[in-house]
Amino acid sequence: RLKTEAYINRALSDLAGGPAASSMTHRQRGMSALLKEVGAAERQRRDYSREIDLALKNLNVQHAADLAYADAMNDARREAERLQRSRFDAELGLQRDYFELDKKNAMSTRGLPRR
Repeated sequence: RLKTEAYINRALSDLAGGPAASSMTHRQRGMSALLKEVGAAERQRRDYSREIDLALKNLNVQHAADLAYADAMNDARREAERLQRSRFDAELGLQRDYFELDKKNAMSTRGLPRR
């Protein structure tokens, strides 16, 4: 009689979820599904967190690049203005020199007798 009950219980177990040694109970399957779901949610949270961190790092890099570009443009503009001023001063100096030379020539030609 015990042997018969064991066979019946084994057969019922096999019908419910496979062979008794490898089958999971309903509770075990539920826990396994829950753990998979929690794991998937945690992975998704980590993925979103990584994406947000990456986006913030990209923004920081872009901001630093924008600042470096603005600094470089300002430096180039200042250098161009300095060179323009230097050229202007040099031209003004040449004009002054030519004026002084013309003035000396005019003074010296006035003092010479005409032929």
